[in-house]
Amino acid sequence: MKCGIEIHQRLNTHKLFCGCSSELKEQVPALEVRRKLRAVAGELGEVDRAALHEYLRDRVFLYNAYQGETCLVELDEEPPAPLNDEALDIGLEICMLFSAWIPDEVHVMRKTVVDGSNTGGFQRTCVIGMDGEMEGPRGRVAVPTICLEEEAAGIGDQRGPAVIYKLDRLGIPLVEVSTGLLEGYSPREVQEVAHRIGMILRMTGKVQRGIGTIRQDVNVSVEGGARVEIKGFQQIGRLAELIENEARRQIALIAIKDELSRRSPKVFDPVDVTQFFSGVKTGPIHSALEEGGVVLCLKLAGFAGILGTEICPGRTFGRELADHARAYGIGGIIHTDEDLAGMGLEETFRRLREHLSAGQGDALVIVAGEPIACGRAAKAVGERAAWASRGIPEETREPNPDCTTNYKRPLPGSSRMYPETDIPPIPISRERLERIRAKLPEKPEEKRARLLAAGMSEDLVDQIVRDVSLPLFEEVMSTVKADATLVANTLVNSFRSLRRAGVNVDALADSQIIEFFEQLSLGRIVKEDIESVLTEMVRGRPLEEILRERERIGEEELRTIIEGILEEKSQLLAERGERSFGPIMGEVMKHVRGKIDGAIVGKVLKELIDRRLRR
Repeated sequence: MKCGIEIHQRLNTHKLFCGCSSELKEQVPALEVRRKLRAVAGELGEVDRAALHEYLRDRVFLYNAYQGETCLVELDEEPPAPLNDEALDIGLEICMLFSAWIPDEVHVMRKTVVDGSNTGGFQRTCVIGMDGEMEGPRGRVAVPTICLEEEAAGIGDQRGPAVIYKLDRLGIPLVEVSTGLLEGYSPREVQEVAHRIGMILRMTGKVQRGIGTIRQDVNVSVEGGARVEIKGFQQIGRLAELIENEARRQIALIAIKDELSRRSPKVFDPVDVTQFFSGVKTGPIHSALEEGGVVLCLKLAGFAGILGTEICPGRTFGRELADHARAYGIGGIIHTDEDLAGMGLEETFRRLREHLSAGQGDALVIVAGEPIACGRAAKAVGERAAWASRGIPEETREPNPDCTTNYKRPLPGSSRMYPETDIPPIPISRERLERIRAKLPEKPEEKRARLLAAGMSEDLVDQIVRDVSLPLFEEVMSTVKADATLVANTLVNSFRSLRRAGVNVDALADSQIIEFFEQLSLGRIVKEDIESVLTEMVRGRPLEEILRERERIGEEELRTIIEGILEEKSQLLAERGERSFGPIMGEVMKHVRGKIDGAIVGKVLKELIDRRLRR
């Protein structure tokens, strides 16, 4: 297997080519703009194949703009402002951490994008570092390019044929770190490389945290396969699973190619078979015909049984073909390797076989929908089926939640890049580089050694150094006189537990979390109450209000409470003796939980029970 990864990390500063905020706090759009984008030839006179594919999808885009987070630059109604100096400094700092060569001038380029994620039809990007390296699980890993670029708009919803994008995300600065070819690496080792890149980026303390702020593009190929790019994967802990599934998919497609080579396959042009389905009264075919649609059929000679072949967990080759139909707005396909009897279409397909002179070794595929979209979808399905006997096409795919992938578009070519004429070259002075180098942060191995020397366990150090909350951990430790182990354990393990329980702790501002640790260090919050207090904070309650309700008690007051409960439970104490400790402890904690340390409660309760039993 061959693999390469690109890590995209948002930087914690304002947007790259304007002064708008990157905080994504606004919820209600102030403006909606309707656009339609077209693919045109670049400076080399060629139309990029990926851009052409998106153009042929004939989609309309609605852009939502947000007060304070969107301006005329994002709407492509005015030229970009000069490149964000702070973002460039952070990018150069990252280049130094990867020991990359930094050019004397930075040149901004335009990259053609016609999927609607950028209002201008292009993304601005610039190379800021080259020929870097890092330590990987097998030694040196090459980092050939580091780029500074703008984030794309975030896709929102769909309104009929129109796709809605949110412009608050467009223009947020990203650093893109690309590895060299990882040949022979296992999927688990590739995941480890991605983890280490993420750790180095977090060392700066100047990157955004939370879901969606870091993502991976992964290029995968196996022997006899082709380069496939999977875009925008966010679950770095499941990267190995994603790569394994793509490798399995390519291996299965190679097996299909070998099988077809023994069958003399042929893909025929689509035929209009609408008349055969006039009696269908339910389902997507009926809906398409009700709206004036058509039904087209492709005869795939020699493909019987191929479309039902599983190519990776839960996905058949038939679903692979359906992805190409969906790219043009068609809901999917129906084919002869499916349960036609269960769909009530068995007799209809029998008649289709006769009409098209299809034998038992042939497969039939139907596509239904609006005539133009249906024609394009059927053509795309036919082209992909024809590729099956040649091998694997180079393409861009998007991840699914189960770590499988869908077809997205063809792999872009080199003609998509051209110079940005609105921004002059940016000189990188020696003085600027010396200023940045003088304040370089620790590398991961240096930070790890320092935390181990401070008395933290090796396991917890490894967890916090890898965790996205590392910069926050450092800020807490520099601000609050708190126990490092307790802080790290809270940020890593308590936060993870709360996320799994559906508590959005990532919504808390850094200032709120620092205030929480201040009160924890002052003894106003006990360990047992950490998660419940954080949960209340996420629900919007002020910390001071939560703590006033849970005001701590002293040991004398605790003794009074316990004595009262022992009086109430005197019969239980007499019957069970020391074995009554557990039930009585539970009763006491109902009254004092969050007001005093549980260890103190247990100690005092045991003392008072022993005293009563000795009477």
